[in-house]
Amino acid sequence: MRMRARMILVCWWVLLVATGALAQPVAYPFRAGELIVVLKPSTSFAQLQQIAQQEGVAEIRDLGTPGIYHLILSGAREGKVDAPQTQSVAERLMASGLFDYAAPNRVYRFLQVEVRPNDARYRDQWGLEMINMPRAWTLQKGKEGVVVAVLDSGVQTTHPDLQGRLLPGRDTADDDDDPNPPNVDNPFVSHGTHATGIIAAVTNNGIGVAGVTWEGVRVLPIKVGPDSDISAPSADGLLRGMRLAIDRRVQVINLSIGG
Repeated sequence: MRMRARMILVCWWVLLVATGALAQPVAYPFRAGELIVVLKPSTSFAQLQQIAQQEGVAEIRDLGTPGIYHLILSGAREGKVDAPQTQSVAERLMASGLFDYAAPNRVYRFLQVEVRPNDARYRDQWGLEMINMPRAWTLQKGKEGVVVAVLDSGVQTTHPDLQGRLLPGRDTADDDDDPNPPNVDNPFVSHGTHATGIIAAVTNNGIGVAGVTWEGVRVLPIKVGPDSDISAPSADGLLRGMRLAIDRRVQVINLSIGG
């Protein structure tokens, strides 16, 4: 029995460390008004009862393993306890020195093995399969507030698969506010739109391709190739583009050039 309890405790600690449950402040979903505690070996159940009463605990539930308990605060069942109150109780319990662990009752989720979008041309995007994006999307599909600056030949801002993903851009080669590529017969005209689509095409919308950043991420299009020769960006336009990206405080700059 003692060996079984020890194994349960080890598994519990591994789960906490692997999922970041020990990080402060709490940044994971949890049930307000509920806590999980692990007593120190020297802490008695009577001591647990005493501090639980002081903190307004209505129920102490035995989880079947010695030293691990589920605490439910008074008013939690009625929704009268909020997240900050729950976190405060957890902090006070840890500060008491009676617990090895005390934290809000975390809510987990079952992980999907893989996620594949319904975009019409996703089947042609073998590169996403090669870098294991279907599995990566089960963990993270993008993050609000992240901006990627694409310094390239320009981006077709009216493209249906980029709607809602673009910020107002700039043409630093021709010094104007139109980041769209020129309407000329040049194989590099679509390069910037293509690169932007790889990064942030609207995903799972049934059309076009899938972007690596399924959701959340926005693109700042910066055209660095001049209309007169879209395939040949020069250092001055590139430097102005980089400066603009830095001034806009983007998190990522994508620059697909050589030469």
